Amino acid sequence: MADYTSELDAVILALQEKLSSVEENLASLGETDAGQAVVIESVSAESAALATRVSALEGTVPAEDPRVAELQKLFGMLSEAATTTGKSVSALSQVVSDLDARLKKIESPRSSLVPGTYKPGPGTTGHVGTLTPTVGGITTTQAGQVFQNLLINGPVVIKHPGVQFINCHIKAGLSPATDPSYAAIKCYDALTSPAKIIDCTIESVPTSNLSSCGVQGRDVEVIRCNIFGSIDGVMSTNSNVRIISCWIHDLPKHPVVATHKDGSHNDGVQAQGGNNVEIIGNYIVLGYKNNAGVMATQDVTKVNGLVIDRNWFSSIEPTKENQTPVAINITQTAKGAMAGVKVTNNVFSLPATWRLDRAALIDSGTYDAMVAAGTLAGNVYEDGTPARITRNSVAA
Repeated sequence: MADYTSELDAVILALQEKLSSVEENLASLGETDAGQAVVIESVSAESAALATRVSALEGTVPAEDPRVAELQKLFGMLSEAATTTGKSVSALSQVVSDLDARLKKIESPRSSLVPGTYKPGPGTTGHVGTLTPTVGGITTTQAGQVFQNLLINGPVVIKHPGVQFINCHIKAGLSPATDPSYAAIKCYDALTSPAKIIDCTIESVPTSNLSSCGVQGRDVEVIRCNIFGSIDGVMSTNSNVRIISCWIHDLPKHPVVATHKDGSHNDGVQAQGGNNVEIIGNYIVLGYKNNAGVMATQDVTKVNGLVIDRNWFSSIEPTKENQTPVAINITQTAKGAMAGVKVTNNVFSLPATWRLDRAALIDSGTYDAMVAAGTLAGNVYEDGTPARITRNSVAA
């Protein structure tokens, strides 16, 4: 298939030509049909605007895309509609509307993806295209800033509400020895509106035992990001954290760290408490001596609202004693049962891939509350059999 932007341009040009032909036919109908002519003129203008948008896409889209076929089908519909003048106006208006909707998906194809309906990976997470490098990291300076298409050579510190990082590659670099909890992105402050990290590659230095987190903090949304190289992929330190459709993988085990005597405890996501934490539609890959795909505690504060829904968890370490114990570990840390916890519709690699031969451990108080509320359901292994989730009597 040729570069599809060229094909799309051809479709739009053909659309314009057909519109001109139909307009000529309508013009012969006389003044009583002036309203139809006005509509055709409007549709012609809309098609021209579509062509302009297509031109702006040149060089920024993949070489092949199945949406081309959809657009060609629409053009076929247009050609058929144009053969009967009486049906042309309404049909052409609908075709332009459909073309516009599909073009919006092409301009930002990932935005049309529905979390939990596909397994995230290299084609649906992280940055694309050529980026502009920065000198050093970035600390936000005001609310609502947007940083886009940047190669950020250093850590990001978010201190203001409504900030967005879109299609960036954040390379955290080496941590100073004075910062044992070094994160590629820090968002520690309580914000009135969340920061958003969208379609970014978040890369930590895998050889450094100070590469603590890809993203750490609160009041932040991490969407369709490719996160790797850190001890924890994302650490939620308090409320209002959403981790959506991310690919979290390659979290290296370090035998020596400042925080644990037995080396690093690598988690895809670690949630330390708070309200409104959502982990939805992610693909979390666990390797050598990792700790958990999701580790939820109340180390910072009690939990009220934790959703773990429609994720994929894979343990890929072949040696039993070095495997990740379980995909999900929820423990109340002696603060009483968590409230509002939902673990639903997740998919796990087979039991033998987990060191404890089960998908999850949940403390007894939280487990019982979830069963009573019907929020522990639909979890399966990748072969479709029900996932083994254990009620753990240890409140630690």
